[in-house]
Amino acid sequence: MNDFISAFEETLDLPAGSVGPQTVYRDLPDWDSLAQLAVMTIIEDVYKKVVDPAIIRNSRTVGDLLAAVQAA
Repeated sequence: MNDFISAFEETLDLPAGSVGPQTVYRDLPDWDSLAQLAVMTIIEDVYKKVVDPAIIRNSRTVGDLLAAVQAA
């Protein structure tokens, strides 16, 4: 999980330690469609999975998203 969160923070240009499993990523100031695409790329790079965008739309927190990816 830490690798994912670190990559999430780095990709969205957020300070280290500012994102955790309970972070509601849609509430982040820079969250937009480009951020969603960037997160999809992280998932492909870290977990070697291609994710349906619905997983990102239907998840609420970073932890929810990661659990959905791991279950896919």
